[in-house]
Parts: sequence; structure tokens; C-alpha cells
Amino acid sequence: MTLYVERLHLYLEEYLRRAGIDLRVTVMKPPPLGLLGSGKVGRNSRLGYALQKFNRYLLYQGVLSLRAGRLNFQGQKALFHITDPTYAHLGYGLPSHAQVITVHDLILLRLKNGSLPVASGFYPATAIRSFELLSLPQLRRTPLLIADSQHTAYELVNLAGVNPSKIRQIYLGVGAEFKPIHDQSKLAEVRQRYSLPEKYLLHVGHNGFYKNISAVLESLARLLPDFPDLYLVKVGATFTAEQEEQVKRFGLENSIVRLNMVPACDLPAIYNLAKMLVFPSLYEGFGWPPLEAMACGTPVVTSPVGAIPEVVGEAAALVAPSDLSGLVATIRRLLEDEAWRQRCKEAGLQQSARFTWAETARKTAEVYLELLELNRQKC
Repeated sequence: MTLYVERLHLYLEEYLRRAGIDLRVTVMKPPPLGLLGSGKVGRNSRLGYALQKFNRYLLYQGVLSLRAGRLNFQGQKALFHITDPTYAHLGYGLPSHAQVITVHDLILLRLKNGSLPVASGFYPATAIRSFELLSLPQLRRTPLLIADSQHTAYELVNLAGVNPSKIRQIYLGVGAEFKPIHDQSKLAEVRQRYSLPEKYLLHVGHNGFYKNISAVLESLARLLPDFPDLYLVKVGATFTAEQEEQVKRFGLENSIVRLNMVPACDLPAIYNLAKMLVFPSLYEGFGWPPLEAMACGTPVVTSPVGAIPEVVGEAAALVAPSDLSGLVATIRRLLEDEAWRQRCKEAGLQQSARFTWAETARKTAEVYLELLELNRQKC
């Protein structure tokens, strides 16, 4: 599971409990494979890969099936919420009438039909095939699905062939910790801890091809002659070999701060200190980093693709991901035009306030209750 899906678990569980709804929430995660290191029998070895697949497709499913059987034996009304569609296959070991699956995106189907460029290695062909053979049929048979966005709901119908009557669209929220920070000592502490420069562009996310990291790197290279004190701070997975080659080709080795994974408690300050978030993705099923940045009062430059326009509304600067000149010009303007920066900041704060975890939890609980009612009517 990705970091963002892990955070979805935490937020949803917290706010379901806060809502005072009569629900007992139990979070079940895959059995850990902590003994796998990075050596000859590590995660990237043949044995490690086989163990991960066994864990994902057999062991975890068996654990869930046993748990479901125990709950049923105890006479409890259990619902199972699968919060990652790539784990939809787990539903085969659970009561078919008692499942809800949240779908964040359908990027694997977009890769299969050729509407997104296939990047070798990031999503192996086996992952696409496994999703098509195991997860997709389960999405079609599950009684109710939750889509993070209208865009994902549309793709569930038009790419996955899901009956639209089963789909409930519920936006994700943004954590209350993502907000403007006025405590200068806190900001100074985080700046010092991570050696953050005074003027930096920020990218938050993994290094996958659809994150369009190459456009971020080339934009920085084009801007450096006029802004020699400008840096890129990259939060998330380290660069791929191809991206590292681009860094060297553009001479950016001394203009990038690589933070990889940072504690969630420090992320709001890193957003606050940035001049802007640059997020020129080719595809997003939701787009959490733009939402987090707006909630922190940080201007956002992003793409009008996927669900991003639903999330940012009119509060972000939108540039087509293929328009590199437009991206550079927009970043330049935000660096130079303080009045526009301030308008973007204020608009972002207003837009992000629409996305709360309390509302996400309330609507999710309504889906749970709807499923219970559907089951009651069938009895």
C-alpha cells in the first residue's frame, strides 16, 4: 500500500470514531515482510518477489477469510472496506454482500488501453494483467464502490464497465495539520533540519512516469540563468536512473535537495516554506499534494488532467503537462508577481476548506449504512 493509502486509513478511522457513529472500526493490514532486506534474498530478488506475491495474493487473503469467518461465527454484522483497488482481489475471500471498495484511479487500465504512455519497469506487465484478471471482476461484483472523484467515477463506468448505480463519489479530505504556519521558530527549525534553501520549488510524490518529473527538472534548468538561487526540493521516492541522467545533463546536481520520505509532522512546514508546488502530472485520480499545498497557503502550478481540476478549482495555475514553455512562464510569473502569489494563496485556502475529513467520514458511514440496509432488505 502507498503512503497516501496508509494515511487514508488513519484519517478515516479517526474521523469515523469522532463522528459518534455506532461503528467498531478494525484496521487489517498485510502481514509484514520486515525480514526481507536488500541482499540476494531481499525484496528485489526472485525469492523476495515471490514472497511478496505470496503475501499479497494468498497469505493476506487467507488471514482476512479467517477473520471474516470468526466475525460471522460471533454473530457480528461485519462490513469490509478495501481502501486500495489493487487489493480488490481480497474480496474473493470475504462475504460478497458485505464489501465496499474505494477506487482512487484506474491507471492500470489506462496503460492497458494505451491512453497513457507505458514506462518500462514502473508498472510491470504482470501488475496490469493481475489487475485485469483478479481485481477488475471484483470491482464489478462488489455491491458498492466509492470513487475519490467524479473523474474516477466516470472511468469506473467507461473503462471498467461498472454499473453506475453502484458508485458513490466521495472526495478525500485534507488533514487539519496542513495549514499556514505563523510560528517562525518552527519554520526555521524545519529549514535547518533539512537544509532547505530560501527559494525553492517543491514537488511531493513518487518518481513514476506520470508524475512528469522530467518537466519539473527541465523547467528548473531553464529558470536557473535568471534565478541562480532557485532550488528544487523533492519529497518522495528518489529519482529513477533516467531522471538522474537528466539531472546530470542539465547540471542540476547542486540545485536539488532530495528529502525522500519525511515524517508527516514536518510536511506542512516544508509546504509553507516553498515558493510554490510544481505538480505537472499526466494523470491523477485525485491529487493530494495540490490540496495539501493549498491548505498551507502555498501557490500551486499543476495540470488540467484527471481529477486535478475538481480538487484545485480556480485556485491553481493550470498548464498542460506537454506545454513546457507555458510551465516555465507560469513558474516565472509566480516568482516575480507577488500580487498574483497572494491571490493564489487566498484562493487556495478557500478552495481547500471544502475538503474535510469529517465530511469524508460522514459520507463513508452513509455508504456503510446503505450496504447494511441493502443486506437487510434481502433477508
